[in-house]
Amino acid sequence: MNYSDAKNRFIIASEIIKKYDIKGKQFLDVGCGIGNMILVAAQQGAKKAIGIDIDLNEFGETHFNTIAQENSIDLQNTELIEGSLGESIRFEDGEFDLITMQDVFEHLAQPTHILREVNRVLKHDGLLYISFTPLYYSPFGHHIFEDLFPRETMAWVHLYKDFYSEILPKTNVNQWLLRNFLCLNKMTLKEFKAIIKCCGFSIVSENIERSQESPEVFEERFRHLINMELVPDYQDLFIEGVNVTLKKTSICEVDDNLTPVDDINELYYLLEQLNSTKNITMMIPKNTRFSFIKRIINRILKITNVFQQSFNNSLVSFLERFIKSYSELKRREHELHIRVEKLEKKLAETLENDQSTSEI
Repeated sequence: MNYSDAKNRFIIASEIIKKYDIKGKQFLDVGCGIGNMILVAAQQGAKKAIGIDIDLNEFGETHFNTIAQENSIDLQNTELIEGSLGESIRFEDGEFDLITMQDVFEHLAQPTHILREVNRVLKHDGLLYISFTPLYYSPFGHHIFEDLFPRETMAWVHLYKDFYSEILPKTNVNQWLLRNFLCLNKMTLKEFKAIIKCCGFSIVSENIERSQESPEVFEERFRHLINMELVPDYQDLFIEGVNVTLKKTSICEVDDNLTPVDDINELYYLLEQLNSTKNITMMIPKNTRFSFIKRIINRILKITNVFQQSFNNSLVSFLERFIKSYSELKRREHELHIRVEKLEKKLAETLENDQSTSEI
Protein backbone atom coordinates (compact mmCIF):
# COMPACT_ATOMS: atom_id res chain seq x y z
CA MET A 1 0.00 0.00 0.00
CA ASN A 2 1.36 3.43 -0.85
CA TYR A 3 1.90 6.06 1.83
CA SER A 4 -0.94 8.30 0.65
CA ASP A 5 -3.53 5.52 1.00
CA ALA A 6 -2.17 4.53 4.42
CA LYS A 7 -2.34 8.12 5.62
CA ASN A 8 -5.90 8.45 4.34
CA ARG A 9 -6.92 5.34 6.30
CA PHE A 10 -5.38 6.88 9.41
CA ILE A 11 -7.50 10.01 8.90
CA ILE A 12 -10.67 7.94 8.42
CA ALA A 13 -9.88 5.97 11.58
CA SER A 14 -9.46 9.23 13.49
CA GLU A 15 -12.96 10.31 12.50
CA ILE A 16 -14.37 7.02 13.77
CA ILE A 17 -12.49 6.69 17.06
CA LYS A 18 -13.07 10.30 18.15
CA LYS A 19 -16.77 9.44 18.62
CA TYR A 20 -15.87 7.24 21.59
CA ASP A 21 -14.20 7.85 24.95
CA ILE A 22 -11.22 5.55 24.57
CA LYS A 23 -8.78 7.10 27.05
CA GLY A 24 -7.59 4.59 29.65
CA LYS A 25 -9.66 1.78 28.12
CA GLN A 26 -9.04 -1.57 26.45
CA PHE A 27 -9.48 -1.50 22.66
CA LEU A 28 -9.65 -4.27 20.04
CA ASP A 29 -9.85 -3.91 16.26
CA VAL A 30 -10.97 -7.08 14.44
CA GLY A 31 -9.61 -7.22 10.90
CA CYS A 32 -7.08 -4.47 11.59
CA GLY A 33 -5.46 -4.48 8.12
CA ILE A 34 -2.56 -1.99 8.24
CA GLY A 35 -3.26 -1.04 11.87
CA ASN A 36 -4.73 2.42 11.34
CA MET A 37 -7.31 2.00 14.13
CA ILE A 38 -4.58 0.90 16.54
CA LEU A 39 -2.54 4.00 15.82
CA VAL A 40 -5.49 6.30 16.51
CA ALA A 41 -6.53 4.43 19.68
CA ALA A 42 -2.98 4.74 21.03
CA GLN A 43 -2.89 8.42 20.06
CA GLN A 44 -6.09 9.03 22.01
CA GLY A 45 -4.83 7.37 25.18
CA ALA A 46 -6.13 3.80 25.10
CA LYS A 47 -4.74 1.72 27.96
CA LYS A 48 -4.20 -1.13 25.52
CA ALA A 49 -4.82 -1.24 21.76
CA ILE A 50 -4.78 -4.62 20.02
CA GLY A 51 -5.35 -5.34 16.34
CA ILE A 52 -5.90 -8.80 14.87
CA ASP A 53 -6.00 -9.94 11.26
CA ILE A 54 -5.68 -13.26 9.49
CA ASP A 55 -2.96 -11.77 7.27
CA LEU A 56 -0.97 -8.78 8.47
CA ASN A 57 1.06 -8.76 5.24
CA GLU A 58 -1.91 -8.65 2.89
CA PHE A 59 -1.31 -5.02 1.91
CA GLY A 60 2.49 -5.14 1.85
CA GLU A 61 4.12 -2.02 3.31
CA THR A 62 1.78 -0.56 5.96
CA HIS A 63 3.76 2.61 6.90
CA PHE A 64 2.65 1.85 10.48
CA ASN A 65 5.84 3.04 12.19
CA THR A 66 6.23 6.03 9.87
CA ILE A 67 2.77 7.39 10.68
CA ALA A 68 3.34 6.72 14.38
CA GLN A 69 6.58 8.73 14.33
CA GLU A 70 5.01 11.60 12.37
CA ASN A 71 2.21 11.89 14.92
CA SER A 72 4.34 11.22 18.03
CA ILE A 73 2.33 8.11 18.88
CA ASP A 74 3.69 5.88 21.67
CA LEU A 75 3.40 2.26 20.51
CA GLN A 76 4.33 0.73 23.87
CA ASN A 77 0.76 -0.38 24.63
CA THR A 78 -0.10 -1.55 21.13
CA GLU A 79 0.00 -5.00 19.59
CA LEU A 80 -0.75 -6.46 16.16
CA ILE A 81 -1.56 -10.18 16.16
CA GLU A 82 -1.96 -12.45 13.14
CA GLY A 83 -4.66 -15.08 13.48
CA SER A 84 -8.39 -15.72 13.75
CA LEU A 85 -10.53 -14.53 16.66
CA GLY A 86 -11.84 -17.41 18.77
CA GLU A 87 -9.56 -19.96 17.13
CA SER A 88 -5.84 -19.19 17.15
CA ILE A 89 -6.48 -16.02 19.19
CA ARG A 90 -8.30 -16.16 22.54
CA PHE A 91 -8.96 -13.31 24.97
CA GLU A 92 -10.46 -13.23 28.47
CA ASP A 93 -14.19 -12.80 29.00
CA GLY A 94 -15.19 -9.12 29.10
CA GLU A 95 -11.67 -7.90 28.36
CA PHE A 96 -12.46 -4.96 26.04
CA ASP A 97 -14.37 -1.69 26.39
CA LEU A 98 -14.57 -0.95 22.67
CA ILE A 99 -14.29 -3.27 19.67
CA THR A 100 -14.31 -2.11 16.04
CA MET A 101 -14.83 -3.98 12.77
CA GLN A 102 -14.17 -1.67 9.81
CA ASP A 103 -14.87 -3.08 6.32
CA VAL A 104 -14.57 -6.63 7.61
CA PHE A 105 -18.07 -8.02 8.03
CA GLU A 106 -18.77 -8.64 4.33
CA HIS A 107 -15.64 -10.83 4.11
CA LEU A 108 -16.48 -13.18 7.01
CA ALA A 109 -17.36 -16.73 6.05
CA GLN A 110 -18.84 -17.31 9.53
CA PRO A 111 -20.09 -13.95 10.81
CA THR A 112 -22.26 -15.47 13.54
CA HIS A 113 -19.29 -17.33 15.00
CA ILE A 114 -17.18 -14.17 15.08
CA LEU A 115 -19.93 -12.04 16.65
CA ARG A 116 -20.52 -14.62 19.36
CA GLU A 117 -16.82 -14.41 20.23
CA VAL A 118 -16.93 -10.60 20.15
CA ASN A 119 -19.87 -10.76 22.55
CA ARG A 120 -17.81 -12.91 24.92
CA VAL A 121 -14.72 -10.66 25.04
CA LEU A 122 -16.68 -7.38 25.22
CA LYS A 123 -17.46 -5.92 28.66
CA HIS A 124 -21.10 -5.90 29.75
CA ASP A 125 -21.27 -2.14 29.18
CA GLY A 126 -18.92 -2.17 26.20
CA LEU A 127 -19.59 -0.94 22.67
CA LEU A 128 -19.09 -2.54 19.27
CA TYR A 129 -18.66 -0.47 16.11
CA ILE A 130 -19.30 -2.18 12.76
CA SER A 131 -19.03 -0.54 9.35
CA PHE A 132 -18.98 -2.21 5.96
CA THR A 133 -19.43 -0.97 2.43
CA PRO A 134 -20.29 -1.54 -0.35
CA LEU A 135 -22.92 -4.20 0.33
CA TYR A 136 -22.93 -7.00 -2.22
CA TYR A 137 -26.17 -6.17 -4.03
CA SER A 138 -25.37 -2.47 -4.36
CA PRO A 139 -24.03 -1.01 -7.65
CA PHE A 140 -20.35 -1.48 -6.71
CA GLY A 141 -20.84 -4.52 -4.49
CA HIS A 142 -18.24 -6.62 -6.29
CA HIS A 143 -15.38 -4.77 -4.50
CA ILE A 144 -13.25 -4.87 -7.64
CA PHE A 145 -11.82 -1.42 -7.06
CA GLU A 146 -10.19 -0.86 -10.44
CA ASP A 147 -11.18 0.90 -13.64
CA LEU A 148 -12.38 -2.39 -15.12
CA PHE A 149 -16.09 -1.82 -14.50
CA PRO A 150 -16.93 1.92 -14.63
CA ARG A 151 -19.77 2.63 -12.25
CA GLU A 152 -21.44 5.07 -14.62
CA THR A 153 -21.91 2.46 -17.35
CA MET A 154 -21.57 -0.90 -15.55
CA ALA A 155 -23.28 -0.49 -12.18
CA TRP A 156 -24.39 -3.85 -10.70
CA VAL A 157 -22.17 -5.60 -13.28
CA HIS A 158 -21.59 -8.58 -10.93
CA LEU A 159 -25.34 -9.26 -11.06
CA TYR A 160 -25.53 -9.29 -14.85
CA LYS A 161 -26.88 -12.47 -16.42
CA ASP A 162 -23.67 -12.95 -18.40
CA PHE A 163 -21.16 -11.77 -15.76
CA TYR A 164 -19.69 -15.20 -14.97
CA SER A 165 -20.03 -16.68 -18.42
CA GLU A 166 -18.89 -13.75 -20.57
CA ILE A 167 -17.73 -10.59 -18.78
CA LEU A 168 -15.51 -11.91 -15.97
CA PRO A 169 -13.54 -14.45 -18.06
CA LYS A 170 -12.70 -11.72 -20.58
CA THR A 171 -11.63 -9.18 -17.93
CA ASN A 172 -8.10 -9.04 -16.57
CA VAL A 173 -8.92 -9.01 -12.85
CA ASN A 174 -5.88 -9.62 -10.62
CA GLN A 175 -5.97 -12.72 -8.43
CA TRP A 176 -6.19 -10.84 -5.12
CA LEU A 177 -9.30 -8.93 -6.18
CA LEU A 178 -10.85 -12.03 -7.74
CA ARG A 179 -10.40 -14.12 -4.61
CA ASN A 180 -11.83 -11.37 -2.41
CA PHE A 181 -14.84 -11.05 -4.69
CA LEU A 182 -15.56 -14.79 -4.72
CA CYS A 183 -15.41 -14.92 -0.91
CA LEU A 184 -17.84 -12.07 -0.21
CA ASN A 185 -20.65 -13.36 2.02
CA LYS A 186 -23.38 -11.35 0.23
CA MET A 187 -24.70 -10.02 3.54
CA THR A 188 -27.85 -7.91 3.29
CA LEU A 189 -28.99 -5.29 5.80
CA LYS A 190 -31.89 -7.48 6.91
CA GLU A 191 -29.60 -10.45 7.49
CA PHE A 192 -27.10 -8.29 9.36
CA LYS A 193 -29.71 -6.98 11.77
CA ALA A 194 -31.02 -10.50 12.41
CA ILE A 195 -27.50 -11.73 13.20
CA ILE A 196 -26.59 -8.94 15.62
CA LYS A 197 -29.83 -9.45 17.53
CA CYS A 198 -29.28 -13.20 17.65
CA CYS A 199 -25.74 -12.64 18.98
CA GLY A 200 -26.83 -10.48 21.91
CA PHE A 201 -26.46 -6.92 20.58
CA SER A 202 -28.82 -3.99 20.14
CA ILE A 203 -28.37 -0.87 18.03
CA VAL A 204 -27.34 2.34 19.78
CA SER A 205 -26.99 4.37 16.58
CA GLU A 206 -27.01 3.61 12.88
CA ASN A 207 -26.32 5.26 9.55
CA ILE A 208 -27.47 3.46 6.41
CA GLU A 209 -25.85 4.76 3.22
CA ARG A 210 -27.96 4.72 0.05
CA SER A 211 -26.52 4.39 -3.43
CA GLN A 212 -26.30 7.41 -5.70
CA GLU A 213 -28.16 5.51 -8.42
CA SER A 214 -31.93 5.94 -8.15
CA PRO A 215 -34.55 3.22 -8.80
CA GLU A 216 -35.55 5.18 -11.91
CA VAL A 217 -32.01 4.94 -13.32
CA PHE A 218 -31.90 1.26 -12.44
CA GLU A 219 -35.18 0.51 -14.19
CA GLU A 220 -34.23 2.46 -17.28
CA ARG A 221 -30.63 1.36 -17.80
CA PHE A 222 -29.81 -1.79 -15.81
CA ARG A 223 -32.77 -3.95 -14.83
CA HIS A 224 -32.95 -5.80 -18.14
CA LEU A 225 -29.31 -6.89 -17.71
CA ILE A 226 -29.74 -8.42 -14.25
CA ASN A 227 -31.01 -11.79 -13.09
CA MET A 228 -33.52 -10.50 -10.55
CA GLU A 229 -34.20 -14.01 -9.22
CA LEU A 230 -30.86 -13.84 -7.42
CA VAL A 231 -31.65 -10.53 -5.68
CA PRO A 232 -33.19 -11.19 -2.23
CA ASP A 233 -35.07 -7.89 -2.02
CA TYR A 234 -35.46 -5.00 -4.45
CA GLN A 235 -34.36 -2.47 -1.80
CA ASP A 236 -31.05 -4.31 -1.35
CA LEU A 237 -29.99 -2.94 -4.73
CA PHE A 238 -29.83 0.58 -3.29
CA ILE A 239 -28.31 -0.01 0.18
CA GLU A 240 -24.63 0.85 -0.14
CA GLY A 241 -23.21 0.87 3.38
CA VAL A 242 -23.88 0.14 7.04
CA ASN A 243 -22.42 2.03 10.02
CA VAL A 244 -23.66 1.01 13.46
CA THR A 245 -22.72 1.30 17.11
CA LEU A 246 -23.97 -1.65 19.16
CA LYS A 247 -24.23 -2.38 22.84
CA LYS A 248 -24.10 -5.76 24.49
CA THR A 249 -27.56 -6.67 25.76
CA SER A 250 -27.09 -10.32 26.67
CA ILE A 251 -24.59 -13.14 26.76
CA CYS A 252 -24.84 -15.13 23.56
CA GLU A 253 -25.23 -18.78 24.44
CA VAL A 254 -25.71 -20.73 21.24
CA ASP A 255 -24.89 -24.41 20.74
CA ASP A 256 -21.76 -24.53 18.55
CA ASN A 257 -23.04 -27.73 16.96
CA LEU A 258 -26.23 -26.06 15.75
CA THR A 259 -25.10 -23.31 13.38
CA PRO A 260 -26.32 -24.41 9.93
CA VAL A 261 -26.42 -20.92 8.44
CA ASP A 262 -22.64 -20.54 8.88
CA ASP A 263 -22.08 -24.01 7.47
CA ILE A 264 -24.32 -23.29 4.49
CA ASN A 265 -22.49 -20.00 3.96
CA GLU A 266 -19.13 -21.77 3.86
CA LEU A 267 -20.47 -24.45 1.53
CA TYR A 268 -21.88 -21.71 -0.68
CA TYR A 269 -18.50 -19.93 -0.85
CA LEU A 270 -16.64 -23.16 -1.64
CA LEU A 271 -19.01 -23.87 -4.51
CA GLU A 272 -18.76 -20.25 -5.63
CA GLN A 273 -15.00 -20.55 -5.94
CA LEU A 274 -15.36 -23.64 -8.09
CA ASN A 275 -18.21 -22.52 -10.30
CA SER A 276 -17.56 -18.81 -10.74
CA THR A 277 -14.22 -19.18 -12.44
CA LYS A 278 -13.41 -20.27 -15.96
CA ASN A 279 -10.51 -22.47 -14.89
CA ILE A 280 -10.90 -24.61 -11.77
CA THR A 281 -7.14 -25.12 -11.42
CA MET A 282 -6.63 -21.34 -11.25
CA MET A 283 -8.42 -21.21 -7.90
CA ILE A 284 -7.52 -24.63 -6.44
CA PRO A 285 -3.95 -25.96 -6.74
CA LYS A 286 -3.66 -29.65 -7.48
CA ASN A 287 -1.97 -30.44 -4.16
CA THR A 288 -4.87 -28.99 -2.14
CA ARG A 289 -7.76 -30.11 -4.34
CA PHE A 290 -8.55 -33.25 -2.34
CA SER A 291 -8.77 -31.37 0.97
CA PHE A 292 -10.92 -28.70 -0.71
CA ILE A 293 -13.45 -31.26 -1.94
CA LYS A 294 -13.32 -32.97 1.45
CA ARG A 295 -14.34 -29.67 3.08
CA ILE A 296 -17.37 -29.50 0.80
CA ILE A 297 -18.41 -33.06 1.65
CA ASN A 298 -17.92 -32.48 5.38
CA ARG A 299 -20.06 -29.35 5.26
CA ILE A 300 -22.86 -31.19 3.46
CA LEU A 301 -22.75 -33.99 6.04
CA LYS A 302 -22.69 -31.56 8.97
CA ILE A 303 -25.65 -29.57 7.63
CA THR A 304 -27.61 -32.82 7.15
CA ASN A 305 -26.77 -34.03 10.65
CA VAL A 306 -27.66 -30.68 12.23
CA PHE A 307 -31.09 -30.59 10.67
CA GLN A 308 -31.72 -34.23 11.53
CA GLN A 309 -30.68 -33.64 15.14
CA SER A 310 -32.86 -30.56 15.41
CA PHE A 311 -35.93 -32.38 14.10
CA ASN A 312 -35.31 -35.30 16.43
CA ASN A 313 -34.94 -33.05 19.47
CA SER A 314 -38.02 -30.92 18.94
CA LEU A 315 -39.84 -29.49 15.97
CA VAL A 316 -40.81 -26.44 18.02
CA SER A 317 -37.21 -25.88 19.11
CA PHE A 318 -36.08 -26.20 15.52
CA LEU A 319 -38.53 -23.59 14.30
CA GLU A 320 -37.55 -21.16 17.03
CA ARG A 321 -33.86 -21.60 16.25
CA PHE A 322 -33.98 -21.44 12.46
CA ILE A 323 -37.03 -19.39 11.49
CA LYS A 324 -34.86 -16.31 11.00
CA SER A 325 -32.73 -18.26 8.55
CA TYR A 326 -35.63 -19.45 6.41
CA SER A 327 -35.56 -16.67 3.83
CA GLU A 328 -31.78 -17.00 3.51
CA LEU A 329 -31.96 -20.75 2.95
CA LYS A 330 -34.75 -20.44 0.38
CA ARG A 331 -32.92 -17.68 -1.46
CA ARG A 332 -29.80 -19.77 -1.84
CA GLU A 333 -31.50 -23.08 -2.51
CA HIS A 334 -31.83 -22.35 -6.21
CA GLU A 335 -28.25 -21.07 -6.50
CA LEU A 336 -26.80 -24.06 -4.67
CA HIS A 337 -28.70 -26.47 -6.89
CA ILE A 338 -27.30 -24.89 -10.02
CA ARG A 339 -23.79 -24.72 -8.62
CA VAL A 340 -23.78 -28.36 -7.50
CA GLU A 341 -24.67 -29.43 -11.04
CA LYS A 342 -21.87 -27.29 -12.45
CA LEU A 343 -19.50 -28.56 -9.77
CA GLU A 344 -20.09 -32.18 -10.73
CA LYS A 345 -19.32 -31.35 -14.34
CA LYS A 346 -16.17 -29.37 -13.50
CA LEU A 347 -14.89 -32.00 -11.11
CA ALA A 348 -15.29 -34.64 -13.78
CA GLU A 349 -13.37 -32.47 -16.25
CA THR A 350 -10.65 -31.78 -13.71
CA LEU A 351 -10.19 -35.44 -12.81
CA GLU A 352 -10.04 -36.27 -16.49
CA ASN A 353 -7.38 -33.58 -17.05
CA ASP A 354 -5.38 -34.78 -14.04
CA GLN A 355 -5.50 -38.33 -15.35
CA SER A 356 -4.36 -37.19 -18.79
CA THR A 357 -1.48 -35.23 -17.22
CA SER A 358 -0.41 -38.27 -15.19
CA GLU A 359 -0.40 -40.47 -18.29
CA ILE A 360 1.79 -37.94 -20.09
